[in-house]
Amino acid sequence: MPERMTGKRVLVTGAAGGIGLATVRLLAQEGARILATDLNPDGAQALRDIPGDIVVQRQDIGDPTGWSTMVDNMAERWGGIDVLVNNAAYLSDASLLDLVEDQFRRHIDVNLIGTWLGMRACAAAMIAAERGGAIINLSSVSGMIGHPNRGAYAATKWAIRGLTRTAALEWAPHDIRVCAIVPGPIDTPMSRRARGRHPDESMSDVVLPDIPLRRFGSADDVAEAILYLASDSARYVTGSELVVDGGCLLQR
Repeated sequence: MPERMTGKRVLVTGAAGGIGLATVRLLAQEGARILATDLNPDGAQALRDIPGDIVVQRQDIGDPTGWSTMVDNMAERWGGIDVLVNNAAYLSDASLLDLVEDQFRRHIDVNLIGTWLGMRACAAAMIAAERGGAIINLSSVSGMIGHPNRGAYAATKWAIRGLTRTAALEWAPHDIRVCAIVPGPIDTPMSRRARGRHPDESMSDVVLPDIPLRRFGSADDVAEAILYLASDSARYVTGSELVVDGGCLLQR
């Protein structure tokens, strides 16, 4: 089977672990050239161990100048950008009564403004190049049904869905497809910490009786969905939300 991402130039944020790392690994395997960015450089070695044309850089997605630098770097190295995977996110548990303004604003700065800044910078480059492209934003089932003690996170993930649909309408004339991935319970370092486990301790042993498939999804499950939307297989798909949740929403 031919590689589905050959020649594609991809920027993946939050790439040092979890869904981001799995996405870089899969897209590189499928022939993509990748700029992998993360605020935390600790996971950089795992990225550098992946075979392929991969550049690893530190990025604060809430910094507009950082986005300009990333887009310029891709233009200098590969001549432009074809795909953005807006994966980086911030999560801090607190009830709505216990949330403090700084916590709420941090969620907005990273999850919402950071996502929008990336969309704006990368879409502008795609439009200028007149080659089209794909933007994939990571939302969450929390942004569809709410989540106790994660009100700020849920609010930003809900807003990402609105940004995605609006951008899909505005940029369709430029052949830029914009979609969202909506993961449910996924076994990542972030979700392990939330359940009191060590970030390296798998949750493959955990049974989730309220989920029809009864288990956590893997980061690879989400990466496969991202691959589909990033590839030409999804060339007539835009404004869509691809839910990867083991049937979680069926129970609501």
